[in-house]
Amino acid sequence: MAGQIKSFETQYLQREIEGKSNVEIVVMLYDAGVKFMNRAMTAIDEKNIEQAHLNITKTQNIVNELSGMLDMKQGGDIAVNLFNLYSFISERLISANVKKDKDKIREALEIFSSLREAWVEIAKKDKEGAIEPEEQKKKEESAPKKAPNLFKNNASQTKEGYKPFSVKG
Repeated sequence: MAGQIKSFETQYLQREIEGKSNVEIVVMLYDAGVKFMNRAMTAIDEKNIEQAHLNITKTQNIVNELSGMLDMKQGGDIAVNLFNLYSFISERLISANVKKDKDKIREALEIFSSLREAWVEIAKKDKEGAIEPEEQKKKEESAPKKAPNLFKNNASQTKEGYKPFSVKG
């Protein structure tokens, strides 16, 4: 039965991701991370160590995925800064998990939420900029890019080939 549930969860995630841009997928990851950090803090309040650990670990997986998606060459200083922020968040989450410390989670959540808001704005601008392919080509040739390509171009982040990692929740 548990295998069947995981299969349904995977199918659900795949349907959720289909048709989403890479930026929208990044926002989905941030949303999940915020949700899991809040759940972890609630679990700590309830003295449910197992659930606190599980939700912190899920958040760590998301942070690791976001960090691993960065293209340090094309992303330049922005990618380096994001990598440093993700490293800081990861360190806070590790410490929070060892000590079951809500303050460490709050520190991570504050930064993570700020980054999420920035990505939500990028997603809005990306959506507003949706124009016909021929017009897009002309626009790209005549104007600087809106934002540098921060992510590696690999099958794990393309819509068709995206394989969500295990952070079901």
